[in-house]
Amino acid sequence: TEDEVPLFTALPLFQRLAMSGVNSKHFSFTKTQFLIFTALALSDSLTMSEVAEYISSSHEQATRALAPLVTAGYVERYVSSENRTKVHVRLTDSGRDFIRETRREYYATLKKRLDSSLSEEDISKIDWIGVGQTK
Repeated sequence: TEDEVPLFTALPLFQRLAMSGVNSKHFSFTKTQFLIFTALALSDSLTMSEVAEYISSSHEQATRALAPLVTAGYVERYVSSENRTKVHVRLTDSGRDFIRETRREYYATLKKRLDSSLSEEDISKIDWIGVGQTK
């Protein structure tokens, strides 16, 4: 209907909102690589085809985007013993640590922005799960 926000308008706005809390000074990865991080944070592992699908890209582009994450030691490639034709990827311990730290910084940044734009009454109503104390 006329009152609904069109999907093609909403998606870029959601992406901009989601990325606005990420402090890119702490890492030198692209938005695509950050999407790969988020996909891997939600899964134990993914095949390269699943990574490509997640970032809406070709297998070759996904492989190129993933390479710096592997080089940095955040992601590892491996071949499953059940199907040796598929390459899988997963976060390393360093990658999981990176995600945890980035998540903390992300929530702290968003909280700071919201705290500066919300009234005390609004802030007291928000439940900041794992981010700090509510007022």
